[in-house]
Amino acid sequence: MPLCEETGVETRGLDLATLLDDPWHVFQLKTLLAEHRVVLLRRQQLSPDALYRLAGLWGPLMDVRQVGNGARHVPGHDRIKVISNARDEEGRRVGDGNTAEQIWHVDASYWEAPPGVTLFYARRTPDPAPRTALVMASRPSGFIIT
Repeated sequence: MPLCEETGVETRGLDLATLLDDPWHVFQLKTLLAEHRVVLLRRQQLSPDALYRLAGLWGPLMDVRQVGNGARHVPGHDRIKVISNARDEEGRRVGDGNTAEQIWHVDASYWEAPPGVTLFYARRTPDPAPRTALVMASRPSGFIIT
């Protein structure tokens, strides 16, 4: 199902966690991304290991760690960054974020060799869900997984 005229497609009824071991399904997933630039996959339940495997289909994961900036990562998975405005019971932040609306973006887009694929795995979204805008500079691509 198209997301809009220019770019994007939503797939339904796929379980990424079970498809990652099947070369044919991986090929189809890569083809969808190459053709549509953005693939939306709703209602997924991915472990951090499965998320690593999915991202790794396009090559090595970028090291996003920055010492001393207070960045939060999934425990045991230091290349999966947690972006959240939420706080735990003691009032501590559960992820990177601020008190205003979090504006998710890719900081590396200006690099000489920026990442070719970005994954955004939404675990919880506010109700009503905020609007999402995708700005395409040349042919970047990414997944939105909820």
